[in-house]
Amino acid sequence: MANIDDLLGKLEVPCQACKGEGYIGGVDDDGMIHENVCPECRGKKYMPSEVGRKLLDFIRKYLCEEQNCRWWL
Repeated sequence: MANIDDLLGKLEVPCQACKGEGYIGGVDDDGMIHENVCPECRGKKYMPSEVGRKLLDFIRKYLCEEQNCRWWL
């Protein structure tokens, strides 16, 4: 049987937009350096992998269809 840590590692990957930092830096018009929360991962640093996305879609489709449980997904 597979180790649960190995399975969970395959469900998420570092965010491509922020490279796993959680923030995207930039420079505004005045030359001030700032960091904004990554719009892709929303500061969580990880995004679902393809397998993770399919699992989330399955949960949304079959387990949350009649219930209002989208708040945690």
